[in-house]
Amino acid sequence: VTEMKALTLLTSTPLPDQSASMGHTVLFSPSIKASICPKMSKGVICRHLLSSEDDTVALLQHNKLVWSREEALASISIVEMMELPMSDRDQTIETEFDQKE
Repeated sequence: VTEMKALTLLTSTPLPDQSASMGHTVLFSPSIKASICPKMSKGVICRHLLSSEDDTVALLQHNKLVWSREEALASISIVEMMELPMSDRDQTIETEFDQKE
């Protein structure tokens, strides 16, 4: 469960209209990266951009998950490259290119 409590900055008064709580299975220990709560004709609509420990990014609006994106490859620390042997088909193609030169 992710819970977000909105407060007035000057007085620290709780704003229950903009607070949100939702259950999900997408985010692991999320943190808020950005929030915006513009006044619209329907009232204040808050959107929250969250990031989790496994680098998943998600957008919440009206206590609902709008979208999420797995970014597991965004925090790679080391890569090891290995050259694999060519298949017979790849070897044939490679030979054809060598003959044209």
